[in-house]
Order: sequence, then C-alpha cells, then structure tokens
Amino acid sequence: MKLMSCAAALLVAMAISPAAEAAYCPDTGSARERALCTEPTLTAYDVEMRALYDAAIRALPVDEAARLTDQQDRWSRYLDKICPDGAEDFANCLVGQYISRVRALKAAAMKLGPYLFTRVDIYEAVPGRGKRAMERHAAYPRIVDPKNDAERAWNVLHVRKPTPADCEGRHGDTDTDYEIHLATPRMISVVWTEGFFCDGAPHPYAVTVGRTILLTDTPRPIAPEDLFAAGSDWAARLDRAVRDGVAKAALEKGEEFDPARLDGHASKPENWIPSRDGLVIFFNPRQLGSPGFTPSILIPWSDIADILQPDLGLPPS
Repeated sequence: MKLMSCAAALLVAMAISPAAEAAYCPDTGSARERALCTEPTLTAYDVEMRALYDAAIRALPVDEAARLTDQQDRWSRYLDKICPDGAEDFANCLVGQYISRVRALKAAAMKLGPYLFTRVDIYEAVPGRGKRAMERHAAYPRIVDPKNDAERAWNVLHVRKPTPADCEGRHGDTDTDYEIHLATPRMISVVWTEGFFCDGAPHPYAVTVGRTILLTDTPRPIAPEDLFAAGSDWAARLDRAVRDGVAKAALEKGEEFDPARLDGHASKPENWIPSRDGLVIFFNPRQLGSPGFTPSILIPWSDIADILQPDLGLPPS
C-alpha cells in the first residue's frame, strides 16, 4: 500500500529475498498462493494475520464476528485488484497489504478502559490506473454492545467512508485511519490521520486531527472548560510547556522555527490528544515551517493536576 508508514515501508524493503526458495511449492494455484508459499516473510505475515483474525472472532459477539468475516472476505477480493497477478513488484505489493491488514486486525477486538472496541475497515479498489487499481481505504472504531444513548451516538459520530484523492485530476490513493489514545467513562480520545498519495508525487501527505468526545447525553467535542478548572491559567501553562518542548525538540533535531507560529496553538482542543500519560499537543507538517518537523509535546497529568477538573477519571501519570 502506498500510504504505509516509514517503518512498514522499511519492512517491505527488507522482506523479499531474491533467493526465495520455491523447491517445495506447487506450480499450480494463483500467484498470491505461490507467493505465500515461496516468500518466508509473506508466509509469516499470513500466519500472524490468521491468528489475529481467529482471536478477534473468538472475542467478539456473534453479530460483530459476522461483520469481521465479511470485512476479511472483502479485503481478500480487494487485494486481488490492488496486487493483481503479473503486477510489477507483485511480492512487495502483497507484503505491504499484509502489514496493513495485520495492523488492522490487532484493533479488531481491543479492550480499552470500560469498552470493547472493534474496528471497521472499508476497502475500495477503483479502476482507472491500468492494471493496478487505485486504493481507497477508511477505518473507524466502534464500541461493541453500547450500553446507553451516548455510546450509541458516539458510534454514529465516528463512521467514515473512503474518499477520492485530491490530486488535481491525477490518480491517487487515499487512506483514513485512527488510533484510540484514551477511553474513560467520560471521554474517548481518537487521533485521525487523513493521507493521500498522488501519482507522480515524491511522497505521501498526511494530516493528523485529534478528536476527543465527551460522553454527555448528547456527545460533543471536548472544550477547554471540560478539562480545566474555571479561572485557572491553563492556556498560559500549556503555552509555556509547548514553547519549552518545541524549543528542546528543535535543538535536538537541528531545526529552526518561527516562535510566532506557536501563538494560540496549545489552547486549541483540535491540537490535543488526551492520553494515558498526559495531554499531548501535536503539530502537522509545515505548521512549524519544516514539513518534517512535527514534534508532539507531552504534558504529564501530574504537571497540571492542580488546574484539572475533578472526577475526569484520568489515569495517574
């Protein structure tokens, strides 16, 4: 998959050995079946994927397990179009897709806080690029067996669908993914990544958005007053911590940035990621100038405990 992380891309590069041994593999079957037999790394990912799938099926209730089975079948058909027989770099294409699917299945039945979450993946292979289809993928979390209206509404709020790439008329792949960073009875924090890769571009582009939903009768995005005590100097405290953290990160990485770009950044909830360890303030590419300088500044809960609202149910840090 073109929108793999750098780590996944490195694994792909290392995975395929030119000297793969095929002596004990039959000549019959599809190209994918032969690759699964001849490429040891691909075989290992297939074994891991099947184990994760089986574990998730056992952990989920019957209706969710049926949905996961349907998703797995759809992914297999999608794979045939994204990595078709005879495609250039066929084995590497398969490895990339298996890495992504293994990652997805790790979140297919995930216990976090008081909830069991499952993961919904929608895969679309769009023709128009010749033999290999364009990739459109969207994933989103869902609370299994929601107990009240707030949890059911949370599920509705988080539904996502694949979207076309904004590539000014060129072909491109798109990917919407997420990670849950904190789940308490009062709030759930999800970080969304919207990525796309236009044909001919030197690299993919991704934007990160933090979204923390307060589980009130009508769930809504968290506001500063939900997290911080009225009359406290929370904005100044966050600003100071972020300025110190960014300056330290810039020094360590040899980066330069305009301090004026930090003005107001720390006080916007869309830049927050409440996590188990504390409040993370993050930056997207080019927000600080350099596309590669995207520090995440962690402010431990213990450092701001005196200005937090009581009874937030936050883990100790």
